[in-house]
Parts: sequence; structure tokens; C-alpha cells
Amino acid sequence: MTIRDAGRRGGMRGLAFVSAVISLVAVFAGVGSTIPLFNVYRAEDGFTNAGIAIAVVAYSAATLVTLLILGRLSGHLGRRPIAIASLVLLVLGCGLLLNVHDIGILIAARVLMGFGAGLASSSLTAYIVDAAPARPTWLASVASSQTVMLGLAIGAIGSGALIQFAPWPRDLTLLAVIGLLLASVALIALSPETADPMPGAWRSLRPSVRVAPGSGPCFPSPPRSCWPRGRRAPSTRRSCPRSSRINSIPAVPSSWGWCSPRTWRPAHWALRSAVGSRPRERNASAWRPSSPDGSV
Repeated sequence: MTIRDAGRRGGMRGLAFVSAVISLVAVFAGVGSTIPLFNVYRAEDGFTNAGIAIAVVAYSAATLVTLLILGRLSGHLGRRPIAIASLVLLVLGCGLLLNVHDIGILIAARVLMGFGAGLASSSLTAYIVDAAPARPTWLASVASSQTVMLGLAIGAIGSGALIQFAPWPRDLTLLAVIGLLLASVALIALSPETADPMPGAWRSLRPSVRVAPGSGPCFPSPPRSCWPRGRRAPSTRRSCPRSSRINSIPAVPSSWGWCSPRTWRPAHWALRSAVGSRPRERNASAWRPSSPDGSV
């Protein structure tokens, strides 16, 4: 039974929304809780910085690969099955960490957690957006984006506090995370589905990168004449449109080419506040980049 089939009843929709938010926080609390444990493993098991770095890279690689390949799977199989699968992968990863005394076990656990975090990032955020109430309109975007950082903060700070002040520093944190993840599995299992299964699950595994319709204006493309040209980049100010030469503020190199700081409203306001409200009257030549021959 989907929320649409149930007439979008408030109680079922609210349960799905709360369950998805709690589950996403639990996922990234589990991810963040392992960070303080790295020092414990280094001190008690003799893990090297290189080995721990490999475990961190393994987690990141597993997350990116999962997002790239399995990111659209919840739209075909449903939000709940993929969300539960992600939580189970996190539980397995934490279970491995309960008995980690070898760097290989640590890497394997972090890979499982990376797969789980990647699946959760796609399925649970979509679940949140599907089940979010219509009012306030900002709730869906805030809940789906900020819960990740909230979970990481809760996991890292809580784990550090338990390691410092509570008994069983290696196990208590992981047991608490496993309990939270299992509770999240129960909540998701009780919640209604928000996406009807669709065919094409296998085709969705093919990576696809594209700009969403209507998002084109969000990706500016500066004129080709304003792009830096090797060693002559400081003098490209001459070939730029006059609109880029405002108040004698120099062009600034960026990943988009040579652009005026005026396009950055907060930075431009701060700059004007620092040098005065009328920069033309304040040694304007100091703000102009000079070419090798001394001209502007």
C-alpha cells in the first residue's frame, strides 16, 4: 500500500517521514561513530596511519560507486526495500568492527558501511522527500540535506564521549549504533511505501550523468573571451566586456574563468566596507592588475 493509494493520509505519511529522518540520522551516526575509534585501533592494535587511510579511502570509494550505479534503484524497487538493505549493510559493518584486530577486517567493515551509506543517501533522502508534509515547503529539502551532517556530528561526538568516559570503549559505541540501526529497520518496515515499483531496474544500473531539466541557468558559462590564456591571463582584462570592469576591482581567477568579484555580492560588500564606500577615490591603480609592460 502506497501513500498515494491510501489517499495520502496524514498519520501514515507522518510515520514514513519520521522513520526516514531517524533512519538517515542513524546511518550517518554509525558512519561518524567509527572516526574516534581509529585512535583506539592505532593504540591497541598497532594500526598504521597508512592502513587507516586505506580504510577511509575504501569507504569513500564504496560510497561513490554505490551512488553512481545503485542511486536510482529505489525508484524501481521501492524506497523501503532499498532503505532496509542499506541499514542491514550498516549493521553488518558494525558487527565486523566489534571484533577488529586486523587491518583487513577494518577495511572490509568500512566497505560495507560505504555501500550502506551510498544506498541510504539515495533511498532515504528520496523517501523523505516523498513523505514530507506539504507545509512548510522548505521542510523536505532541509530534512533530506541536513540530517546527514546532523548524523555525522551525533555519531562522532557521542562516540568520542563514550570512548572517553564510558566502559568498553571499543564495543559500547558500536552496540549503541547497532541498536539504533535495528530500531530504524523496524520503523521503516512499519512505514508505508511511497514509490510504486517500476520496470527498468537493470537499466537503472547504467551510470548516467545529466543536468536536470530547468537547471541550466544554474550553471554559468562565461564568454570565451574571458577565459584565461596561459601566461597572458593577467592581461585578459582588456578583452573582457566592460561590464566586468566595475569600480576598478580586478578580475579574479576561478574555475569558471576570469570573473569580477562584483558577481559575488557578499565578498564585494565586504571589500567595499574594508576600503571605503568610494573605491575610485582610493588609489584605484592599486586594484588593477598590470601587464608585463606596465600597462593596465
